[in-house]
Amino acid sequence: MQNYEQIFNRRGKSYQLAMEKYPHARDEEFKTAVRKLILKPNSAVLDIPAGGGYLASYLLNKNVHYLGYDFSGEFDDNHTGIRKCKEASIDLEKNSVDEVVSLAALHHISEREAFYSEMYRVLKPGGQLIIGDVASGSKLEYFLNGFLDSWNSMGHQGKFLKESDIIELRQSGFRVDKQEEVYAWRFANANEAMDYFRLLFCLDLNPTDRELLKALKNLGVKEENGFSVSWGLTFLICQK
Repeated sequence: MQNYEQIFNRRGKSYQLAMEKYPHARDEEFKTAVRKLILKPNSAVLDIPAGGGYLASYLLNKNVHYLGYDFSGEFDDNHTGIRKCKEASIDLEKNSVDEVVSLAALHHISEREAFYSEMYRVLKPGGQLIIGDVASGSKLEYFLNGFLDSWNSMGHQGKFLKESDIIELRQSGFRVDKQEEVYAWRFANANEAMDYFRLLFCLDLNPTDRELLKALKNLGVKEENGFSVSWGLTFLICQK
């Protein structure tokens, strides 16, 4: 299994382009994560791995201090606000962060237990680690480790959320609550959706539009007031 840094050193630019072309496609996903935060004035919010810092725009006007760290640093050569770090080592003081968000990326983190321990270290007592990721055995896992694996030259074998993650988080010291969330990724039309999926997931082996649209329909689509693709993540609310 390739780790996050290896994957996004090659795929980061394509992912970034998708997010730049369609910045509101995943509004519901980011807003769902933000709703789970306990934000107070001047709260320090760590976004890890942050990619191009997409979460930051959803924290505007909330009077918080955004900290974006990524393991790759290859999303945007001109993006200076995101700092690079290791999965199990970040240059932040112990008990210095109020909230941590790790959204849709844990399945590529290879040092899971060490990552959990490091997040526990940097969080203040009472702080939260919010993990949002695909559940093992779900329809989304089949799409990502099946369809995507077939059409990305690097393959895709994500390690998705299982009960063992909850056990490891508790062993790291966290109290853990699990919440399921279902929402949609939204586009103006099917062509935009297909373009987004090709870029975000770097489908460089070029499935036909027919093959890609069939895969999206298997996830669930609606064509009212635009074109939406059903999506959803399991959220682990982990309190120190």
